Amino acid sequence: CRSVLHHVLDPEAMIREMVRVVRPGGRVVVNDSVSSEDPRLAENHNRIERLRDPSHGRMLPPSEVIGLFRRGPVDIVQVRAHRYRRDLEEFLDIAGPETRARAEVTRFFRAWTSRDESGLFVRREGGRIVFDHTQWTILGIRR
Repeated sequence: CRSVLHHVLDPEAMIREMVRVVRPGGRVVVNDSVSSEDPRLAENHNRIERLRDPSHGRMLPPSEVIGLFRRGPVDIVQVRAHRYRRDLEEFLDIAGPETRARAEVTRFFRAWTSRDESGLFVRREGGRIVFDHTQWTILGIRR
């Protein structure tokens, strides 16, 4: 499952169902961006994600994703975290939010260049606003 977890209403049910349909010894892999462990930063991150794309549910912090795996008959065998650079304008263009929502997201990011309140490592590079998404890939083996 790639980049889906943050769109579902019940991430626990999704992971539970993935584990259920995999035979013992089978692999369950989830890859998705995660939020900060700090609830305030995570809420700000999720707020701009929802403004940009109304289908966004909630990006989970890493500890919560790990917890979803640990609740089922699955052993976590590998976790990889990768931070990758995003350009704000390209990020907005992908989802194509309405003009007002785009302006509001941009306003948040401009403010965060002086003090990051999102956990996204927001900064200016060459006159552009950039930030980092942190993506986790978790591999579990069904017991």
